[in-house]
Amino acid sequence: MVKQGILVRSEDEMDKRRVFIDLSEGTAAAMAGYFAEMNRSLKF
Repeated sequence: MVKQGILVRSEDEMDKRRVFIDLSEGTAAAMAGYFAEMNRSLKF
């Protein structure tokens, strides 16, 4: 998923054994749009 641009990996500078996984900006924007649309469609 990192290679596909869905997720972004970043090392923990304090603990090199740990890696953080975050949504990419594009993925976060797409999910926000999805949830906004779902919220609109569920309102009567």
